[in-house]
Amino acid sequence: MVSKKGRRGFLKLHVLYDLESRTVVSLRVTEGSRHDSPVFRDLIRDVGRLECLLADSGYLARKNVQLVADKGGVPFVKLKKNVDRNSKPRGCPAWKDMVRFQLDHPRKFRRVYRFRVLVESFFSVFKSKFLDFVRCRLPASIFTEIFGKIILLNLIQVIKMQKT
Repeated sequence: MVSKKGRRGFLKLHVLYDLESRTVVSLRVTEGSRHDSPVFRDLIRDVGRLECLLADSGYLARKNVQLVADKGGVPFVKLKKNVDRNSKPRGCPAWKDMVRFQLDHPRKFRRVYRFRVLVESFFSVFKSKFLDFVRCRLPASIFTEIFGKIILLNLIQVIKMQKT
């Protein structure tokens, strides 16, 4: 996308990726300068029930952690360096549980969090198949192009899962 100043911008693709079926469940495309955390609510809104959710520290927020817990899931969001055992939950009891678990049991946390590599491998496959740019110029057509590529990858994965 080209801004009003004539500079090229970039887009971020936020996905909710199902590790069992290896498919994208929900996606949002935002401007590259937009923070990750507020987009999380939109990603998870249409999802019914969760088992657990793995996310990097860009999605770290008390409300996001509580949202996952409210949907029945266990949040595994990597903590930032400034978060310690005394950080206040501020009305989000799941935050306190997640922080304590991560700080008290770092090996158990890493044993689960290591599966986030599968999400990164999805992005690697996405970029290798479709390159890291879009051909369309209008915002609506950019989203349609990205959405079509995601549908194609989901179909490929479903076919692979049926063969095995």
